[in-house]
This record gives sequence, structure tokens and C-alpha cells, in this order.
Amino acid sequence: MLAAVLCGLAVARAEGAVPKPPPKFWSSARCEHERMVLNRPRHLIAQVLCVPAGGQQACRWTTGHRTRLYSEFTVLVRYPHAAGSGSYL
Repeated sequence: MLAAVLCGLAVARAEGAVPKPPPKFWSSARCEHERMVLNRPRHLIAQVLCVPAGGQQACRWTTGHRTRLYSEFTVLVRYPHAAGSGSYL
């Protein structure tokens, strides 16, 4: 009986699952700009560095092959007052 209930819950959960949205592709500069804009009211972040990650499945070219866009980044942030002189976290 318990196995039937658990199986029923698993099927119901799978049917009601929300599909994952497609990834958004950004340039490194856009990633850095967006992170700094989110910081504006408090000015706690001195610098943001977005490093593309994820390999070939996480990147694509713009039209005309002018710029690479990425959907995954490793984001490094420098706080001006951390450890005295500013350090990356």
C-alpha cells in the first residue's frame, strides 16, 4: 500500500513539474554590468569579474560571429573593505 502511494506521488510530481526555461546568453561585459547595477543602492562592491564557464554547451556566437555569448559564469567580486585593502571573494 505504501509503495502504491509513493509511486502515485512520484507520477503526480512529474506531471505537474514546471519545464525549465531556456538559458539566457550574455557577454562577459553584460554580466559584469548587471551585477554592478544590482549593487547600486549600497555601493558595497568595488569590482565584478565574470569568467565564462560551462564549455561549448554554455556558449554561442552572435549573428555575424562578432561576439561570444555565455549562459554560465563564475563571478568574482571585490569588496573594498574586506581584509583591509580590498580582496576577491
